[in-house]
Amino acid sequence: MDLSDGGTRSGALEYSLGGVTAAVSAALIAFGGVQLSRAVNLRAFCAENGQSTECDALIGNPPVNYFVSGGLSLGFSALIAVASGMLFRRAVRTQRAYRAWHSEQVALRPWGGARSGGLSLTLRF
Repeated sequence: MDLSDGGTRSGALEYSLGGVTAAVSAALIAFGGVQLSRAVNLRAFCAENGQSTECDALIGNPPVNYFVSGGLSLGFSALIAVASGMLFRRAVRTQRAYRAWHSEQVALRPWGGARSGGLSLTLRF
């Protein structure tokens, strides 16, 4: 199967999308790390100062909310990183097919049999 669609696709779109998804994955990993750090710090702060306004929330427990946010960010970043890897893999395969298709525009190949031989000229257009 020719992934380059007859030499018209070079894999640039897949490289671009792979780069964007890798950047999103890196941003989610950083955000998840910050959220988990905040959760640990807030849990220690609330253990010392239980009546502080930072320890109260309308819904849930703030340290737990930070843990959930950090965990979801890291979970989604793993899935997006896998998607990024798959896009980069497809980009490499498409680029190879593109180069192979363009390298075979004009080919001169020898052939031979038991009593004959010669050259075969192939032109693609």
